[in-house]
Amino acid sequence: MVMNAYSSYHDCEPDFSPPLSLVDRGRLWCALARADATEPLAQIATALVARLEDIRLQPGHILDLGDRSGVVAALSHSRWPQASLTRVGLDPVTPRRFPPHPNPGEAPHPALTADLAHLPLADASFDLVISNMALHWCAEPGPVFREVRRVLRPEGMFLFTTCGDETLKELRRALATLDQQRHGRMWPRVLATPDMRRVGDDLIASGLAIPVMDRDYHRLAFPSVSDLLRRLKHLGAGNHHHVRHPGLTGKGFVHELEAIYRSLYPQPDGSIQATLEVYFGHACRMDHHKRRSRTCGVKF
Repeated sequence: MVMNAYSSYHDCEPDFSPPLSLVDRGRLWCALARADATEPLAQIATALVARLEDIRLQPGHILDLGDRSGVVAALSHSRWPQASLTRVGLDPVTPRRFPPHPNPGEAPHPALTADLAHLPLADASFDLVISNMALHWCAEPGPVFREVRRVLRPEGMFLFTTCGDETLKELRRALATLDQQRHGRMWPRVLATPDMRRVGDDLIASGLAIPVMDRDYHRLAFPSVSDLLRRLKHLGAGNHHHVRHPGLTGKGFVHELEAIYRSLYPQPDGSIQATLEVYFGHACRMDHHKRRSRTCGVKF
């Protein structure tokens, strides 16, 4: 897989996304528990944590919210070895994949499984919350943001990445076209994600202060559609919707999908191109009587 950042890939495509609430949580848990790929998750996590270079913050308690690469925990511990770190995973397997003891003789990092919108954590208990590529698995970002604000201490920071709504738009369109040809209707097959304005509005509505968001675009290159689908499976990003086509995909499905994909998105080098849009965001918890400072740990 090739991953290169680019910023001019904004061609418009029809929206074939189903509502996020249609995701089958049990099916998602099983897929994430079996997932064994860490790229591009690790690369994105590294870029996210690197943004802390501009943050004036010395956290005593850090919450790693849903990262499946292990990078957030490793880099956070390297930068703030004295800080306590708690890891929360969406499925029971992920938070236990990485060593609980960073170094011999050190206390283990607590690891638990939880719905990110209902965290079993005390109010105002963390100085820094970092979430890498997990929010798009949640039905709605708003309740997660409200929980983040609840567990943050005043002037605590929240940094996150999540998939943007243009992620896998080529695959979404190709699948919708094939379904229309085969069945006369479209079935939800690719995860729906909210657009940046919606995420920003939810940040503000949650009570988090000074929200800042930007995005990166990446082009993923694969030899074939089969390779793309295989990589998505290894990332846990299969079809997890309640509403599914009642039968099997049938013989020749992937072959037909590849033909449609290549006709819609022909590439000079013969590769299959897929878009990955990543939202980067940060905000903080500010008590009303402290809002005048409006620094939130950021260097100006």
